[in-house]
Order: sequence, then structure tokens, then C-alpha cells
Amino acid sequence: MPNSDSKPANPSNSSSASKSSNSLEKNGIEEPVVANPLAEVTAKVRSRWIDIAKKRYPDLPAGFGDLVAPQLVSPFTVILPIQVKEQVERLAHIIHDIRVKSKYQEMVFRSSSDGRIREIPNFALCNSFDVHLDEEAGIHLIEINTNAAFYFAGTSLYEAQGLETPFAANPLAQLVLAAREEFQLVSKTDQPLRRIAILDEAPPEQKLYMEFLMAQSYFREQGLQCEILDAADPDLKRRLDEGWDLIYNRWTDFLLATPQAAHLNELYLSRKVALSPHPKEYWLLADKLRLQNFRDPEILSDLGVNSEDIGFLQAVIPGTRLMSEEARDEMWANRKNLFFKPAQSYGSKHAYKGASISRKAFEEYFATPEPMIAQDLWPALELQTPGGEQKFKYDLRFYFYKDQVQMGLARLYEGQVTNLRAIGGGFTAIAWSEGAAVVKPMLR
Repeated sequence: MPNSDSKPANPSNSSSASKSSNSLEKNGIEEPVVANPLAEVTAKVRSRWIDIAKKRYPDLPAGFGDLVAPQLVSPFTVILPIQVKEQVERLAHIIHDIRVKSKYQEMVFRSSSDGRIREIPNFALCNSFDVHLDEEAGIHLIEINTNAAFYFAGTSLYEAQGLETPFAANPLAQLVLAAREEFQLVSKTDQPLRRIAILDEAPPEQKLYMEFLMAQSYFREQGLQCEILDAADPDLKRRLDEGWDLIYNRWTDFLLATPQAAHLNELYLSRKVALSPHPKEYWLLADKLRLQNFRDPEILSDLGVNSEDIGFLQAVIPGTRLMSEEARDEMWANRKNLFFKPAQSYGSKHAYKGASISRKAFEEYFATPEPMIAQDLWPALELQTPGGEQKFKYDLRFYFYKDQVQMGLARLYEGQVTNLRAIGGGFTAIAWSEGAAVVKPMLR
């Protein structure tokens, strides 16, 4: 998204500059190109990251670099106060403790039409907490994602920037251990994990297809057979029946509700394959109405959560409520303090900051059968580049498995949502600051 604050270098001379440009063109002289130092360093970091990825994942195809968007990775590192790490780890433990409670699961699946989903025993690979910070370095959980991208690609950022990973020493090894555990939980045998399929709809058309190739290369390096399957393939049923031990599911049909997903859903519910992530984990963690449950003191107290942890969750999770006819007028009047989005969407699809939503778009939320939520607004903070030339908004992504945080990344962007278009923006590594006086992040 273009920077709305960008201006001509000298507005008062814009007409003369245009005339000069036209004169140069008429005389067959190319207009001089003004170098952008930030664009140059971004390109160098991108090139270095691609080289490191090719060494780390040796099976990548020759055209791998062409799949990497120009602004996918940022040249900056985001320095965070160490208390951010402590809060995220505490959040992972509390949420996992709630997630495994049978009473909580009964509440979530009370109206489920197929009781088999309650018996699914595994968790999910590549969950994430997507987080904003406040001025005191307090975390605010914007959403839980059970289909978080960039895990494989992100690990190479740390090597490219010469940094240690912020949680697990070897996040890739931790992911493979989690994959083996997922298979064991579902199969209930002592047989080792042998065959993995990576599934998405039209994988080569996905913006992060390059990460599928990285995952495939790494799994093969670990001695596993691995193929990438297309959920839109008319022959999908036959491909799914080829005896996969585990399917790493990147398909955004989170609930396997489409006709194309019917056979996969049956394999999943009958536990003929370990699916990860999967609909049960989505319902337990990622449906955005869960954020309402995770900060409700009555629900939490009834589940046996202690008062200190209840207070922590209420501070960390923004107020979240279902958009209802009864609250329509109040929500419109208070819209500048709210963020609106579908309860079961992904990315920024149909999501609006209240200050920028039109009355028409607001009313359309009430006309759709899909549940919509209003969330108290915790806007992303900004970071300034070291020379002060540019500011970026940022958010943080922390990947977890069960109660263990495995890795973290930052995303720098301009505009309302993360869009990987800003020069100097993109995914980047994070590092911890030990200094107690560091109360907000900075770029280096």
C-alpha cells in the first residue's frame, strides 16, 4: 500500500520538474534515477536471505528466488524488552491449561453435531499468538492463529541477521519433534512418522508458496517422504488415500466445511490420518469468539483459573464481543475505538478499523449470516528507523506448540494492515534487551 504521507521532494517546483522531464525525453536523454538507500539495503538483505535459505534447504528449485516478494523480509531487527518474552510464555501456559480442560471443551463443543471431533487427541503445528504492544511493553493479543505462516522461512532470518533465535535454540528441530508427537497421538502406535503431505488450495499460486518448498525440503532432509498436495485437485480423494501419516494443513477451509473437504474431514474424524492444524484446534483456540471466553471472569473462574491469571488475561486480551442488533447503535457511536472483523476469517479479510469503516460496510456486517465481532482497538505502535527517515507500524507473531513458545518474528508495515509492500518493511527477526530502562522496541 502506498504511503499516504509521501510527498514530492519540492512541491513548489513540481511543474518545472515535469517540464524538465519532458524536455529530457524529447531529446532522447533518460531521466536520472535517484537511488533509494533503503531499497538498496532491503534488496541486499533479501538476496542474502535467499542464499542462506538455499543452503539450509538444499532441495529448493533453481527458480526459488523468483518466488520471494521484493518486500518480504526487512533489513531491520526489532529489539524488544525481555518482559515481552516473559508475558508471551506465561500466556502460552495459561491458554494451554484452559485448552486441555474437559469442562472447557464441553463448553465449546456443546452444540457439535458430530461427537467424534471431541475425541481428536492431537494439538496443532504452527499455532501463533499475534500481538501488539503498548507503551509500557505490555502485550495485547489480537488473535490466536492456528494456521500461521512463515515458520520455516522465519528461521533463516536469524541466520541472515546473525542472531540467535529468541526461544527454542533450534525451532526447526522442535517442529519436527512436534510433528512426530502429533502422529503418535493420533495413530496410538509405536510406528515412526514416515510420510507427510503439505496441503493447500492451488499451492503454486499462494504468496508464500516458497515456504511450502522449504518445508518439503526440510522434512525430506529429516528422512521423511513429503509431497505438496493441491486441495483444488479434482483427484484429491485419491491423493489423500495414498497412506499419509500426517498432513500439514495450510488450507484456509479451517472447519473442512466445503464439499471438496468432505473426504479429508472423514479421514480426520475417523483418525485415519493425523491432520495438523485441524478443526478441533481451530474451535478451541482460533475462533475469535474464544477471545471473549478467555477474558470472561465467570467462565474462567468456573474453569478453575486462579484470580492472578484471570487478571493477566483481562489485561492482555482486548474486549471482544459479538456484533448484535441490540448493540448496533452503541457500536456505531463508539466505532472509532473498535476494530471489526469476521469471527472466522483469516488475514485482513473483511476487517475494518472503526475510524475508517463506512456506514454501508458497517451495516453489511449485520446482513451476513457469518458471526462478526467488535474488538477494542489496540493500534499497532510505530518504530522509527535509526536515521529517522521512516516510520513503520509493527506487530509480533509468536509460534507455539501446546504450552511451549518455539519462535518469534516481527512484521513491519505501513497502512492499516500488514501487506508486505512497504520498502524496508516485511518479516524480520526479534532480539531481547536486558536493560530494564528499555520500555519500547527500537530498530537497529
